Amino acid sequence: MRRANAGKSPRLGALTLRPAQVRAVERIGAAFVEFGGALLADPPGTGKTIVALAVAARVGGSALVLAPSALRDQWERAARRARVAIRFVAFEAMSRGATAQSPGLVIIDETHHVRTPGTRRYAGVAAACIGSRVLLLTATPVVNKWADRDALLGLFLGAAATTLTADQAARCIVRSAEADGDPDAARPVVQRLRPIQIPPPPTEGAIADALMRLPPPFPAADGSAALALVRVTLAMAWSSSLAALDAALRRRVQRGEALADALEAGRWPTRAALRQWVVGDGATQLVFSALDVASDCVPGDAVTILRAHLVAVRSLRARIAPWIKADAAARADALRALMRRHPTRRLVVFTSHAATVHALWSAMRADGGVVAISGSRSGGTVRAAAGRWSRDDVLRALGSRAAPLPTDPGDPARRDAIRVLLATDMLSEGIEMQGVGMLIHADRPWTPARLEQREGRITRLVLRTRRDTSATQREVFIGTIRAPALATRLLRLGARLRHKERVRARAVRDAGVRSDVEMAIHGWLRAAVTRVTTSRGSAARAPGAFAARLSHERAVHMFLALVRIGDACRLLAGRRRRGRADPRQCRWIVSAAPRLVHEAVQLGDALRQPSAVELRAVRRALAHWARRSNEGALIGPTRDARSPLRQRLHAFVERAMRATPLSSRASRGTELEALVRAVSAAAGAGVERQLMVLLRPGVAIEVVEPGLRAIAAAAQATALLDTERRPATDMPLNSAEPHLERPRPTLVALLVAPAPTPAAARRPATPRHAQTSASP
Repeated sequence: MRRANAGKSPRLGALTLRPAQVRAVERIGAAFVEFGGALLADPPGTGKTIVALAVAARVGGSALVLAPSALRDQWERAARRARVAIRFVAFEAMSRGATAQSPGLVIIDETHHVRTPGTRRYAGVAAACIGSRVLLLTATPVVNKWADRDALLGLFLGAAATTLTADQAARCIVRSAEADGDPDAARPVVQRLRPIQIPPPPTEGAIADALMRLPPPFPAADGSAALALVRVTLAMAWSSSLAALDAALRRRVQRGEALADALEAGRWPTRAALRQWVVGDGATQLVFSALDVASDCVPGDAVTILRAHLVAVRSLRARIAPWIKADAAARADALRALMRRHPTRRLVVFTSHAATVHALWSAMRADGGVVAISGSRSGGTVRAAAGRWSRDDVLRALGSRAAPLPTDPGDPARRDAIRVLLATDMLSEGIEMQGVGMLIHADRPWTPARLEQREGRITRLVLRTRRDTSATQREVFIGTIRAPALATRLLRLGARLRHKERVRARAVRDAGVRSDVEMAIHGWLRAAVTRVTTSRGSAARAPGAFAARLSHERAVHMFLALVRIGDACRLLAGRRRRGRADPRQCRWIVSAAPRLVHEAVQLGDALRQPSAVELRAVRRALAHWARRSNEGALIGPTRDARSPLRQRLHAFVERAMRATPLSSRASRGTELEALVRAVSAAAGAGVERQLMVLLRPGVAIEVVEPGLRAIAAAAQATALLDTERRPATDMPLNSAEPHLERPRPTLVALLVAPAPTPAAARRPATPRHAQTSASP
């Protein structure tokens, strides 16, 4: 793909871009110009990899791809088909301290794995983003809390990510409609199965009581008892299977015995030291290097507390031991019943616990066609009832080119085919399983993001040809094995998941609303072109032709305005505050927030041209908005997250000026001012980490200044990567010295609407456009 038409051509090597993907490439390019990066947050299975490769073709050069190691083959295959050069580096290597640099574009897939700023992985990824455009790909930018999204955006925005307005967030986060009405793309129809009830063991009440009465554990030297967390962790394992609960209890016994041995020897080890013990079911062995990091200050009752906890854990483990196999057999019987009802569909079972996979595999291994995968993301352990299967073989057999499952039980192809895949969440991201027709959640994970990732494996967007319409008929079934009732009460997981789902939806809501607004306006333009074309010009009417319809039957309630600021256009909406109905005296709420603009766009037929009185009132409201926006730009954000850096920069300037002779201070001051302004234009968590280290107190000026010049040069090189330059009138988001003069906004087009009636609100249509070139 050539750079000149990379964003418009539907072809990318051997791949074809859908209209929604072409629009996504254009929006990402605009975000690169304004913010230096973008977050593509489309749902799973909508082709984010293809969009990223199209962006890489537009930028040119070789793109650096950072992603989980399990996705290496998928990215390399897609890059070969798209004829785009990439270099792949796994997250796991970044966690081990590997470094990577790219002079052009960094693509980070499954970015939610890099959401914790305090980790070595985040630091390595942030360093790789310095001096490059950054494209983040994830369907779940929020996993647990709102700070997850800020940490991801901080990879190219730095600490300014915490001060984004709704309008800014909607411009740097791209989320398009799933199929956007594309006739050549469709998602399978999802049928929800009734929850599968597993008969509880007779000791269910005793298990819950034992968990609630569990004595507190004794922590490592650098840890805390965290009894509530221990109970929740064990209850989560119980909700998966009794085998998972037994495995969690066994790990607690092993760790507790290792800690008890050290305490009895007069040593209180840290968590890192405990990880150096070699533990088995019945014995522990100390690696001698761990003695150097242990503490000698052992509390007197430490062993007593720890032994009481271990006795309770062993007692609970003995209570559930007789029922582990029966529980696994009951779950296997439920899966067999599903297979009998749907004999032509392959089944995948996802779980968070490897012990559940092992238990189901042991119960179903004699059935034939059952494969289990657990272990690391890059490889993992593959168990198959018949033949030897590698992980790649299994994924190919279940991917987009999977052969249909034969219906005849005596067919040799059916005997050798995979019917059931048992997998941990290591396969719930970035893997294509279009050959699977049924998915069962063996347990509920901590976050709704994980549920969405699991289901995205089989609900991926399918491209169909004109000759083949079978994709429209495809159905997939999704079900859940119900957790024990008492375990659900202990966890209160439903409330946790609902809260996280609300936070997750808010994180991308404005980006989705912005996409809806764009689609509505594109529909207006298409309808307007169709009217003019079919009527051969007779439909074109002068703006004054509507003057007879401008009677004030209802006061103007909202307006939709297209405003030009310098070289950029912004879509604004205004809503009348409660008060006087006279448009000349009412007050307005004016904003570029996507939700307010969407509210105005939804009025549809109610939008019309303004009268002269209404036009003057809207001009005054826009002029007030322009003054307020200019004042806000001069004052800066109310919560300046970069103030520590600014203080250190100012301290450096003061030190440098004091060290300069009086005769040279004027020129030196101008030089330092330009350097500080150039450094302030650099953004990203990696740059900010470098600055915090470089500007530490006590570092010599001779060391600081060359480092600052290198950072300023990298920022300038990043700005030159764009195919079109940043408009001179655009205020940089991260600028420490905002422009003192901003251009006056110019009103390009205006539509107004009275208070909507229920019928008008439900009938969006093409409005009558009015154009003007007046200044507000």
